[in-house]
Amino acid sequence: MINKIIFFSPLTELIICIHVLGWGLLVSNFFYIKEDIKKNLSEIAIFGFCLTLPITQLANFFFPISELYFYISFLVSITILYNFKYLIKENFIQWLIKLSLIFIILIPIKYVIKGNEDLYYHLPKVELINEFKIIFGIAHFDYSLSFTNGWAHVSSAFNFFNGASKNLYLTSFVFFVLTIITFFNYLKRTNLNNIKIFLLIIISFLLVKFYRIQEFGNDYHAIILLLFSQFLIFQYYLNYKNNILLVNKIIFFSFFAIMFRIYSLFIIPTLFILFLNKEKIFKLINKKLIILTFVTFSLTILTSFINSGCIFMPIKQTCLNKEIISWSYINKIDNLNM
Repeated sequence: MINKIIFFSPLTELIICIHVLGWGLLVSNFFYIKEDIKKNLSEIAIFGFCLTLPITQLANFFFPISELYFYISFLVSITILYNFKYLIKENFIQWLIKLSLIFIILIPIKYVIKGNEDLYYHLPKVELINEFKIIFGIAHFDYSLSFTNGWAHVSSAFNFFNGASKNLYLTSFVFFVLTIITFFNYLKRTNLNNIKIFLLIIISFLLVKFYRIQEFGNDYHAIILLLFSQFLIFQYYLNYKNNILLVNKIIFFSFFAIMFRIYSLFIIPTLFILFLNKEKIFKLINKKLIILTFVTFSLTILTSFINSGCIFMPIKQTCLNKEIISWSYINKIDNLNM
Protein backbone atom coordinates (compact mmCIF):
# COMPACT_ATOMS: atom_id res chain seq x y z
CA MET A 1 0.00 0.00 0.00
CA ILE A 2 2.81 2.39 0.96
CA ASN A 3 4.62 1.65 -2.30
CA LYS A 4 1.51 2.54 -4.29
CA ILE A 5 1.10 5.81 -2.38
CA ILE A 6 4.74 6.66 -3.09
CA PHE A 7 4.44 5.75 -6.75
CA PHE A 8 1.22 7.62 -7.41
CA SER A 9 2.29 10.81 -5.68
CA PRO A 10 4.96 13.33 -6.73
CA LEU A 11 7.12 12.53 -3.70
CA THR A 12 9.75 10.51 -5.58
CA GLU A 13 10.08 13.14 -8.32
CA LEU A 14 10.46 15.96 -5.79
CA ILE A 15 13.16 14.10 -3.86
CA ILE A 16 15.06 13.55 -7.12
CA CYS A 17 14.74 17.28 -7.90
CA ILE A 18 16.02 18.31 -4.48
CA HIS A 19 18.89 15.83 -4.73
CA VAL A 20 20.15 17.04 -8.10
CA LEU A 21 19.61 20.72 -7.25
CA GLY A 22 21.91 20.39 -4.25
CA TRP A 23 24.70 18.82 -6.28
CA GLY A 24 24.13 21.23 -9.15
CA LEU A 25 24.67 24.20 -6.87
CA LEU A 26 28.28 23.06 -6.44
CA VAL A 27 29.01 24.09 -10.04
CA SER A 28 26.43 26.85 -10.39
CA ASN A 29 29.05 29.60 -10.10
CA PHE A 30 30.69 28.23 -13.27
CA PHE A 31 27.67 29.44 -15.23
CA TYR A 32 25.86 32.15 -13.24
CA ILE A 33 26.65 35.18 -11.17
CA LYS A 34 25.35 34.91 -7.61
CA GLU A 35 22.32 37.10 -8.26
CA ASP A 36 21.09 34.83 -11.08
CA ILE A 37 21.42 31.46 -9.34
CA LYS A 38 17.99 31.68 -7.68
CA LYS A 39 16.35 32.42 -11.04
CA ASN A 40 17.69 29.27 -12.75
CA LEU A 41 17.08 26.41 -10.32
CA SER A 42 15.74 24.02 -12.98
CA GLU A 43 18.83 24.34 -15.13
CA ILE A 44 21.07 24.05 -12.08
CA ALA A 45 19.25 20.79 -11.25
CA ILE A 46 20.19 19.55 -14.74
CA PHE A 47 23.81 20.39 -13.89
CA GLY A 48 23.28 18.21 -10.82
CA PHE A 49 22.11 15.28 -12.94
CA CYS A 50 25.36 15.54 -14.91
CA LEU A 51 27.50 15.85 -11.80
CA THR A 52 25.91 12.67 -10.48
CA LEU A 53 27.88 10.75 -13.14
CA PRO A 54 31.46 11.22 -11.84
CA ILE A 55 30.33 11.02 -8.20
CA THR A 56 28.59 7.68 -8.78
CA GLN A 57 31.42 6.30 -10.92
CA LEU A 58 33.95 7.12 -8.21
CA ALA A 59 31.80 5.62 -5.47
CA ASN A 60 31.24 2.41 -7.46
CA PHE A 61 34.99 1.73 -7.46
CA PHE A 62 34.65 0.99 -3.75
CA PHE A 63 31.09 -0.18 -3.07
CA PRO A 64 27.69 -0.85 -4.70
CA ILE A 65 25.39 2.11 -5.31
CA SER A 66 22.89 0.88 -2.75
CA GLU A 67 19.92 2.53 -1.09
CA LEU A 68 22.23 3.59 1.74
CA TYR A 69 24.44 5.36 -0.78
CA PHE A 70 21.46 7.38 -2.03
CA TYR A 71 20.44 8.53 1.44
CA ILE A 72 24.01 9.54 2.27
CA SER A 73 24.35 11.48 -1.00
CA PHE A 74 20.91 13.02 -0.41
CA LEU A 75 22.02 14.16 3.03
CA VAL A 76 25.09 15.75 1.44
CA SER A 77 22.81 17.44 -1.10
CA ILE A 78 20.65 18.86 1.70
CA THR A 79 23.80 20.18 3.38
CA ILE A 80 24.83 21.92 0.16
CA LEU A 81 21.35 23.43 -0.15
CA TYR A 82 21.64 24.74 3.41
CA ASN A 83 25.01 26.33 2.61
CA PHE A 84 23.46 28.05 -0.43
CA LYS A 85 20.27 29.10 1.36
CA TYR A 86 21.18 32.77 1.26
CA LEU A 87 21.26 32.60 -2.56
CA ILE A 88 18.14 30.54 -3.23
CA LYS A 89 15.77 30.98 -0.26
CA GLU A 90 13.58 33.51 -2.09
CA ASN A 91 12.85 31.12 -4.96
CA PHE A 92 13.42 27.59 -3.65
CA ILE A 93 9.96 27.07 -2.09
CA GLN A 94 8.24 28.60 -5.13
CA TRP A 95 10.26 26.27 -7.36
CA LEU A 96 9.19 23.23 -5.33
CA ILE A 97 5.53 24.28 -5.35
CA LYS A 98 5.61 24.78 -9.12
CA LEU A 99 7.22 21.38 -9.64
CA SER A 100 4.71 19.76 -7.29
CA LEU A 101 1.81 21.12 -9.32
CA ILE A 102 3.41 19.98 -12.58
CA PHE A 103 4.06 16.46 -11.28
CA ILE A 104 0.56 16.19 -9.77
CA ILE A 105 -0.99 17.18 -13.10
CA LEU A 106 1.19 14.60 -14.84
CA ILE A 107 0.45 11.76 -12.39
CA PRO A 108 -1.91 10.01 -14.88
CA ILE A 109 1.07 9.49 -17.16
CA LYS A 110 2.43 6.97 -14.66
CA TYR A 111 -0.62 4.76 -15.20
CA VAL A 112 0.32 4.10 -18.82
CA ILE A 113 3.88 2.92 -18.30
CA LYS A 114 4.26 -0.17 -20.46
CA GLY A 115 8.01 -0.35 -20.88
CA ASN A 116 10.51 0.73 -23.47
CA GLU A 117 12.89 -1.89 -24.77
CA ASP A 118 15.76 0.60 -24.84
CA LEU A 119 15.52 1.30 -21.13
CA TYR A 120 15.05 -2.34 -20.19
CA TYR A 121 18.03 -3.23 -22.35
CA HIS A 122 20.09 -1.10 -19.95
CA LEU A 123 18.26 -2.16 -16.79
CA PRO A 124 20.64 -5.08 -16.04
CA LYS A 125 23.54 -2.62 -15.90
CA VAL A 126 21.69 -0.41 -13.43
CA GLU A 127 20.97 -3.44 -11.25
CA LEU A 128 24.60 -4.53 -11.49
CA ILE A 129 25.81 -1.12 -10.28
CA ASN A 130 23.28 -1.24 -7.42
CA GLU A 131 24.34 -4.70 -6.26
CA PHE A 132 28.11 -4.82 -6.87
CA LYS A 133 31.09 -2.56 -6.89
CA ILE A 134 32.87 -2.35 -10.26
CA ILE A 135 33.83 -5.78 -11.66
CA PHE A 136 36.94 -6.46 -13.71
CA GLY A 137 36.17 -8.03 -17.08
CA ILE A 138 32.37 -8.01 -16.71
CA ALA A 139 32.24 -7.80 -20.53
CA HIS A 140 33.01 -11.53 -20.71
CA PHE A 141 29.83 -12.25 -18.77
CA ASP A 142 27.64 -9.84 -20.77
CA TYR A 143 29.24 -7.34 -23.15
CA SER A 144 26.34 -4.86 -22.79
CA LEU A 145 27.23 -4.40 -19.11
CA SER A 146 30.55 -2.85 -20.12
CA PHE A 147 29.33 -0.31 -22.69
CA THR A 148 30.25 3.33 -22.14
CA ASN A 149 26.86 4.68 -21.07
CA GLY A 150 26.96 7.42 -18.48
CA TRP A 151 23.20 7.57 -17.88
CA ALA A 152 23.22 4.06 -16.40
CA HIS A 153 25.37 5.35 -13.55
CA VAL A 154 23.14 8.40 -13.14
CA SER A 155 20.01 6.20 -12.99
CA SER A 156 21.59 3.83 -10.48
CA ALA A 157 22.16 6.70 -8.04
CA PHE A 158 18.41 7.08 -7.39
CA ASN A 159 18.10 3.77 -5.60
CA PHE A 160 15.47 4.65 -2.98
CA PHE A 161 11.84 3.90 -2.09
CA ASN A 162 10.92 1.48 -4.89
CA GLY A 163 14.53 1.05 -6.03
CA ALA A 164 16.56 2.34 -8.97
CA SER A 165 15.01 -0.15 -11.41
CA LYS A 166 11.47 1.08 -10.71
CA ASN A 167 12.66 4.70 -10.59
CA LEU A 168 14.31 4.32 -13.99
CA TYR A 169 11.48 6.03 -15.84
CA LEU A 170 10.89 8.62 -13.14
CA THR A 171 14.53 9.72 -13.19
CA SER A 172 14.32 10.27 -16.94
CA PHE A 173 10.92 11.90 -16.56
CA VAL A 174 12.23 14.43 -14.02
CA PHE A 175 15.16 15.20 -16.31
CA PHE A 176 12.70 15.81 -19.15
CA VAL A 177 10.41 18.10 -17.12
CA LEU A 178 13.36 20.17 -15.88
CA THR A 179 14.54 20.45 -19.49
CA ILE A 180 11.20 21.80 -20.74
CA ILE A 181 11.06 24.31 -17.86
CA THR A 182 14.61 25.46 -18.60
CA PHE A 183 13.99 25.98 -22.31
CA PHE A 184 10.73 27.78 -21.49
CA ASN A 185 12.61 30.09 -19.09
CA TYR A 186 15.06 30.95 -21.87
CA LEU A 187 12.09 31.66 -24.13
CA LYS A 188 10.51 34.07 -21.64
CA ARG A 189 13.71 36.02 -21.08
CA THR A 190 14.93 36.58 -24.62
CA ASN A 191 13.96 39.54 -26.77
CA LEU A 192 15.50 38.19 -29.96
CA ASN A 193 12.95 36.74 -32.39
CA ASN A 194 15.49 34.35 -33.94
CA ILE A 195 16.20 32.81 -30.56
CA LYS A 196 12.47 32.61 -29.74
CA ILE A 197 11.79 30.71 -32.96
CA PHE A 198 14.71 28.37 -32.30
CA LEU A 199 13.48 27.66 -28.76
CA LEU A 200 9.91 27.05 -29.91
CA ILE A 201 11.20 24.50 -32.42
CA ILE A 202 13.20 22.73 -29.71
CA ILE A 203 10.31 22.67 -27.21
CA SER A 204 7.87 21.46 -29.87
CA PHE A 205 10.28 18.73 -30.94
CA LEU A 206 10.72 17.50 -27.37
CA LEU A 207 6.99 17.48 -26.63
CA VAL A 208 6.20 15.61 -29.84
CA LYS A 209 9.09 13.18 -29.54
CA PHE A 210 8.70 12.31 -25.86
CA TYR A 211 5.01 12.81 -25.16
CA ARG A 212 4.70 9.51 -23.30
CA ILE A 213 6.85 8.49 -20.37
CA GLN A 214 7.30 4.99 -21.79
CA GLU A 215 8.90 6.44 -24.93
CA PHE A 216 11.85 7.74 -22.93
CA GLY A 217 14.72 5.59 -24.12
CA ASN A 218 18.27 5.68 -22.89
CA ASP A 219 19.55 7.95 -25.68
CA TYR A 220 17.44 11.04 -25.32
CA HIS A 221 19.37 12.50 -22.37
CA ALA A 222 22.39 12.99 -24.61
CA ILE A 223 20.15 14.38 -27.37
CA ILE A 224 18.75 16.97 -24.96
CA LEU A 225 22.21 18.05 -23.82
CA LEU A 226 23.20 18.43 -27.47
CA LEU A 227 20.12 20.60 -28.03
CA PHE A 228 21.24 22.79 -25.13
CA SER A 229 24.69 23.07 -26.69
CA GLN A 230 23.33 23.95 -30.12
CA PHE A 231 20.97 26.56 -28.69
CA LEU A 232 23.70 28.16 -26.58
CA ILE A 233 26.08 28.29 -29.55
CA PHE A 234 23.32 29.97 -31.56
CA GLN A 235 22.74 32.41 -28.70
CA TYR A 236 26.48 33.06 -28.39
CA TYR A 237 26.69 34.35 -31.95
CA LEU A 238 23.49 36.39 -31.77
CA ASN A 239 23.92 37.89 -28.33
CA TYR A 240 27.35 38.87 -27.10
CA LYS A 241 26.39 39.49 -23.50
CA ASN A 242 27.61 37.07 -20.81
CA ASN A 243 30.00 35.30 -23.17
CA ILE A 244 31.91 33.79 -20.28
CA LEU A 245 28.79 32.08 -18.93
CA LEU A 246 27.66 30.85 -22.36
CA VAL A 247 31.03 29.36 -23.29
CA ASN A 248 31.27 27.45 -20.01
CA LYS A 249 27.75 26.06 -20.41
CA ILE A 250 28.44 25.03 -24.01
CA ILE A 251 31.54 23.12 -22.90
CA PHE A 252 29.67 21.53 -19.99
CA PHE A 253 26.62 20.32 -21.92
CA SER A 254 28.65 19.14 -24.92
CA PHE A 255 31.06 17.20 -22.73
CA PHE A 256 28.39 15.40 -20.72
CA ALA A 257 26.41 14.59 -23.87
CA ILE A 258 29.49 12.69 -25.04
CA MET A 259 29.86 11.00 -21.66
CA PHE A 260 26.21 9.89 -21.79
CA ARG A 261 26.44 8.56 -25.36
CA ILE A 262 29.63 8.35 -27.37
CA TYR A 263 27.86 9.18 -30.66
CA SER A 264 27.52 12.75 -29.36
CA LEU A 265 31.06 13.29 -30.63
CA PHE A 266 29.47 14.73 -33.77
CA ILE A 267 29.09 17.98 -31.78
CA ILE A 268 32.86 18.50 -32.03
CA PRO A 269 32.84 20.11 -35.53
CA THR A 270 30.36 22.66 -34.23
CA LEU A 271 32.63 23.37 -31.28
CA PHE A 272 35.51 23.98 -33.67
CA ILE A 273 33.50 26.91 -35.03
CA LEU A 274 33.18 28.23 -31.50
CA PHE A 275 36.90 27.92 -30.98
CA LEU A 276 37.91 29.84 -34.11
CA ASN A 277 39.10 32.64 -31.89
CA LYS A 278 41.14 30.29 -29.69
CA GLU A 279 43.00 32.81 -27.59
CA LYS A 280 39.83 34.63 -26.59
CA ILE A 281 37.77 31.49 -25.96
CA PHE A 282 40.34 29.73 -23.78
CA LYS A 283 40.52 32.79 -21.53
CA LEU A 284 36.77 32.50 -20.98
CA ILE A 285 36.75 28.85 -19.84
CA ASN A 286 36.52 28.36 -16.08
CA LYS A 287 39.61 26.47 -14.89
CA LYS A 288 37.55 24.48 -12.39
CA LEU A 289 35.34 23.34 -15.26
CA ILE A 290 38.43 22.02 -17.05
CA ILE A 291 39.33 20.04 -13.93
CA LEU A 292 35.78 18.68 -13.66
CA THR A 293 35.72 17.50 -17.28
CA PHE A 294 39.17 15.94 -16.93
CA VAL A 295 38.20 14.04 -13.77
CA THR A 296 34.89 12.86 -15.30
CA PHE A 297 36.60 11.77 -18.51
CA SER A 298 39.27 9.90 -16.53
CA LEU A 299 36.65 8.12 -14.40
CA THR A 300 34.66 7.16 -17.50
CA ILE A 301 37.59 5.65 -19.38
CA LEU A 302 38.83 3.92 -16.21
CA THR A 303 35.36 2.42 -15.68
CA SER A 304 35.27 1.17 -19.28
CA PHE A 305 38.84 -0.15 -18.98
CA ILE A 306 38.12 -2.11 -15.81
CA ASN A 307 34.93 -3.55 -17.27
CA SER A 308 36.34 -4.56 -20.65
CA GLY A 309 40.01 -3.73 -21.12
CA CYS A 310 38.91 -1.06 -23.63
CA ILE A 311 39.16 2.69 -23.16
CA PHE A 312 35.79 3.15 -24.89
CA MET A 313 33.83 -0.07 -25.14
CA PRO A 314 32.77 -1.22 -27.79
CA ILE A 315 35.28 0.66 -30.00
CA LYS A 316 37.87 -2.00 -30.88
CA GLN A 317 40.61 0.53 -31.62
CA THR A 318 40.57 1.53 -27.94
CA CYS A 319 41.01 -2.03 -26.62
CA LEU A 320 44.35 -3.21 -25.27
CA ASN A 321 45.96 -6.47 -26.33
CA LYS A 322 44.94 -9.50 -24.27
CA GLU A 323 48.61 -10.34 -23.73
CA ILE A 324 48.93 -7.06 -21.83
CA ILE A 325 45.49 -6.95 -20.16
CA SER A 326 44.21 -10.44 -19.35
CA TRP A 327 40.55 -9.38 -19.17
CA SER A 328 40.56 -7.48 -22.48
CA TYR A 329 37.56 -8.11 -24.72
CA ILE A 330 39.48 -7.38 -27.92
CA ASN A 331 39.37 -10.95 -29.25
CA LYS A 332 35.57 -11.11 -29.02
CA ILE A 333 34.59 -7.62 -30.03
CA ASP A 334 34.29 -8.43 -33.76
CA ASN A 335 31.53 -10.91 -32.94
CA LEU A 336 29.28 -8.41 -31.20
CA ASN A 337 25.74 -8.17 -32.52
CA MET A 338 25.39 -4.37 -32.57
